[in-house]
Amino acid sequence: MKTNLFNKYTFETPLGACTLYWDENRLRGTSLDIDKRKNDPTPLWISEIAKRINNHLLGNPDNFLDIHLHFEKLTPFQKKVFTIVRQIPSGQVLTYKEIAIKAKSPLACRAIGQIMSRNPFPFIIPCHRVIGTNTLGGFSLKGGSKTKELMLQREGYIYFTPQSKLCHNRQKVMPKNK
Repeated sequence: MKTNLFNKYTFETPLGACTLYWDENRLRGTSLDIDKRKNDPTPLWISEIAKRINNHLLGNPDNFLDIHLHFEKLTPFQKKVFTIVRQIPSGQVLTYKEIAIKAKSPLACRAIGQIMSRNPFPFIIPCHRVIGTNTLGGFSLKGGSKTKELMLQREGYIYFTPQSKLCHNRQKVMPKNK
């Protein structure tokens, strides 16, 4: 994404700097990176999204479902996957396989992982709530899987890994497709 073509607002969160990119009335992307350009004049709706992200990261769950996202450049399959992931409640998870099944492509687990690694809307589309069947899975934001684990912990989900010494608290999220 050529983010220099969009308006931007960088703000601090409990996980570090976060940048929001937008045009007229839709969010174009979010990032856990510092964009060193000067912040553009920030409309109220962007300031509100920043506050909501901070509140969410401080332990006040928000599903962000009311935020309008720019999906035009995504494939139909990517849109379907992001729509499924966006519905995962705070503190719960789905596996790559479960998402592939819900997307009617049960063999697309690796494709799901690739789509999650390119999520243009971290926090808003909660890719951190997508895990492997027996692992936490990867995470493309700054801090990698440690950030993913921290975000899940803040939402009340605990996962055991030999490195973290935490217990696994796997919760099923959505009913299985029939």
